[in-house]
Amino acid sequence: MGWWDGFRYEATERRALLGWVGISLLLLGARSPRLPWNQTPEIADLSSRFLPLLDSIQAYKKDHYRSLIRGFEVHSVDSAGLVAMGCDAYSAQRWVRYLNRGYTFRDTAQLHRVVRPDPLWWAVASAQTRFERGSSDYISMRNGTFASNRERPQVPTIRFPFSTDSLDVTDFEQLGLSPAQASVAVRFCAGRALDAAALSKLRVVSPELFAQWKPWIRPQQSVVPSETVVLDRTPFDWNALGAAELARRLSWDPERAERLVEYRRRLGGYTGLDQLLLDRKISRREYEQWSEQGWDLFGPPTKLSLNESPLEVLASHPYLGYRSARALVQFRESVRPFRSVEELRKLHLIEDSVWAKLVPYLEVRF
Repeated sequence: MGWWDGFRYEATERRALLGWVGISLLLLGARSPRLPWNQTPEIADLSSRFLPLLDSIQAYKKDHYRSLIRGFEVHSVDSAGLVAMGCDAYSAQRWVRYLNRGYTFRDTAQLHRVVRPDPLWWAVASAQTRFERGSSDYISMRNGTFASNRERPQVPTIRFPFSTDSLDVTDFEQLGLSPAQASVAVRFCAGRALDAAALSKLRVVSPELFAQWKPWIRPQQSVVPSETVVLDRTPFDWNALGAAELARRLSWDPERAERLVEYRRRLGGYTGLDQLLLDRKISRREYEQWSEQGWDLFGPPTKLSLNESPLEVLASHPYLGYRSARALVQFRESVRPFRSVEELRKLHLIEDSVWAKLVPYLEVRF
C-alpha cells in the first residue's frame, strides 16, 4: 500500500495536508525575489519611503514625551501622575500595584521587567527618573548601581512601643527607614494596626531592623490611645481648609496634611468621613473619634460634566481612570451625548461599585 493510500480512509486529513502544502508554497513564492510582483519599483521603493516616515513619527512622540515628563522618584509617584506624564494606564497600574504590595525597585532592569512600559516612553523617562534610598543611599538610574562613596545608615535602637495605624512617613523614618521606604510602608499599612506577623511581609524592612521592631509592635487594642491635642474643637469644612490649617486642627504632620489636600484636589472634594476611611486616608480610630465629635462637615464637591469635560480631566480622577474615561468620551462623540447621570450605569460603561463612588462628582449639562 502506497503512502497516499494511507489517507484514503480519512478525507479530512487529505484536504488538510493539501491545504497546508498550498499555503507553504504561497508563502515561499511571496518571499522569492524572482517573482514579477516582487520586482516592481513601487514595492521596492516602499521601504525607502516608509522608514524615514517611521523615524519622524518616533522622533515626534519622543519630543512629546519630553514635554510631559519631569524628573521624579520611582517610589513616590501615583498612577494619575504617570498617566499625566504620558505613561499608558496599564503600565501605571502595574507600577503602583507593585509599590502598594510593599516592594521596591532595585534598578532599571527590574523596573522595566515588572512594569513593561512603552519603549519610546521609557527611552525618555529613564533619563529623568531617579531611585532614592534616603539621604545616604542612592541608585543611579543610568547604571543601576549603589553609590560606593557613602555609607549605609546604622540600624537604630528601638525602645518604645508603637502601632502602625498611627504612623506616617516621618515616624517610619525615625524607625530607621529611608524616605522612599517610609512612603512604601505607609501605603502598605494603609491606616491598619498590623501585628508582627503581618508587618513581616513588608519587603522594604531588613531582617536586622525588623528584629529591632518586633518586641515593640503592638496591635491597636493593646496600645493605650493618646489623646489628640486639638486647639479648636469646633466643626470645620474639610473641603475648604488648606494643608496648614488641617495640620493644626488635626495635630497632623504637615506632609500628611499636604497629601490629603493634594488627593482632595484630584478628587474634587470629599463627601464624608466614610469616604476618607475607605480611601485609607484616616485610620479607624480617627474615624470613630471624629464621628463622635461631629466633625462630618463637607462642602459640595466639584462636578465633572459628562458631556463637556475633556479626556485628560476625566482620566485624572482617581475613581475613573483612563480606560473608563476613554469609553465615556467615545460614547458621547460617536453615539450621542449623555442625557442623565443614571444613564451611565444603564450603559454598563463602568462597574457598579465605581459608579456608586463616582456619582456625587458627575453632572450632565446641555
